Amino acid sequence: MVLFFVVIVAVAIGIYVGVIYFQRSFRKQINEYQTQLEELSNNTLDSEINKIEKLHLTGESLREFEELKKNHKKLTNREMPEISEMILDLNDLNERYKFMQERSELLEVGSKLQHVKEETRQLEEAVNEMKEKSEEHQKAVTELKDKYRDIRKTLLAKNFSFGPSIDKLEENLSKLEEDFDKYAKLTESGDYVTSDKPLNQLKEDTASMERDLEVIPGIYKNLKNVFPDQLSELRQGVAQMQDEGFAFDKDILGQLKDLAEQCNLNNENLKELRVDNAKVLDEDIANKIDAIYETLEEEYKAKIFVQKKISTFGKFIEHADKKKIYCWI
Repeated sequence: MVLFFVVIVAVAIGIYVGVIYFQRSFRKQINEYQTQLEELSNNTLDSEINKIEKLHLTGESLREFEELKKNHKKLTNREMPEISEMILDLNDLNERYKFMQERSELLEVGSKLQHVKEETRQLEEAVNEMKEKSEEHQKAVTELKDKYRDIRKTLLAKNFSFGPSIDKLEENLSKLEEDFDKYAKLTESGDYVTSDKPLNQLKEDTASMERDLEVIPGIYKNLKNVFPDQLSELRQGVAQMQDEGFAFDKDILGQLKDLAEQCNLNNENLKELRVDNAKVLDEDIANKIDAIYETLEEEYKAKIFVQKKISTFGKFIEHADKKKIYCWI
């Protein structure tokens, strides 16, 4: 009888310990879920959304923002309160020791919380992207305006450095400024999404023009001063060497004439702002001129070498003749 009583007491104690364990374990999980829900409820999304609302968005940007607000309200007005009610129910189940039902609902609450976390993360990313896009376009307006002012100053101050390109450059700059004005108005209206495409095009066209401004002066300087002086010097040099009896395997004067025509062609490239073509042709002309200089230098060195050989051979003949006379004596 005593043994039976002891067994009953032991079983009761075991059940009590098990109940306390499950109750405390589930209570800990409930508290963790409550803390997570409070953290999600206390995030900065509300204030960030209010800041974006003050940007007075329009067009596609406004449509995206309205969708974002709708999803945020769904979270805060429906999904989070629903989870909060479920947590209250879990507390009640825990107090009444309905652990099987409590376990099932804990899993459901955990799943819903995970969903809300993911939705909140996506909303935060979308809000941050809108803020960054707004800041990017506002910064771009200032930067592009400064660039066009600097380009205008460069064209005015160094007008003669661009030669025949100047008209097209000024025409392109005016077109860029017109496109910029349209973009600036679009940005000021708050449609940052639609502003992306014209901004990218403006950046690309502006970078292209800046590259042209760097390259053109060097090419024009070659066409105006360097190449004409070199071609003139080469013509005079060839004529003088021919007068001195030099003979060339190649028609160097014909090559010089072709190079002069290529210079005219490259001048046309600059006029039409075919800058990539002009750059390639400029390098080709320079290389061909260098090659002609090398040819003349080689011919001159060859003649000097021959003259030295002839001089040495003459001395040898003279020496042999003297030796021959000496032998006769």
